[in-house]
Amino acid sequence: MKFKKIEFVRQTNFILALLLIHFVFFGYLSNVYKKNIRTGVLFLHQVLFPSMSISLFSLWTIIVVVLIIVMVFLVILTKIGFYENKLLIGLLALISLFLIIPIVLKALVTPGVLEIAIQAPVADFSLVILVGIVFFMVFRERFFEYGIRNSIWLIPFIIVQSWIWYWFISGEFDITVIGAYFLNINSYITILTLLGINLAAAILGATAREKYNAFIMRTKKIEV
Repeated sequence: MKFKKIEFVRQTNFILALLLIHFVFFGYLSNVYKKNIRTGVLFLHQVLFPSMSISLFSLWTIIVVVLIIVMVFLVILTKIGFYENKLLIGLLALISLFLIIPIVLKALVTPGVLEIAIQAPVADFSLVILVGIVFFMVFRERFFEYGIRNSIWLIPFIIVQSWIWYWFISGEFDITVIGAYFLNINSYITILTLLGINLAAAILGATAREKYNAFIMRTKKIEV
């Protein structure tokens, strides 16, 4: 009976993604929520989308933060010659400027309101971390099929890691958590949520990789 040899070198991106999720993603959640996260570390959809019940001012702050991140990303792409539409960058900068003025004025008039508003984007940053890790993993793959497949394979590992972090945060090892997990409807909502997030990030990563490869090919032709 022959066993198929596992080529760990080809799984480097997958293993790296697992380590990043375990230490960066879950570490961030633990640092933000501390002991208050409780079952939130098991039912991740509850902490990945906390902004569903936030105030309008917090939502406004999130929009500004996202616009600034997108603008900075486009500026970086422009600097390396991967993106050339400077008009869109200027438009985003103008919109961000107009949107940030009410935030500054309200923060000056009402002390402490900015700290409350920032709490939602800080919590939502866990979603950005997860998307970024999956995107990074898929982008590094030479064949996008492997990246998309690995993004799906990440889900059971994320679930196991959530159990480990739950035991670590609660301070006790309770094996019954595993059985109770699959008897709770929130578990399946979490699994579907992770599936949607990972596939979306994987498709973005694969698309970006294809665009990057095409850009490299164009650059080589110009040099020749």
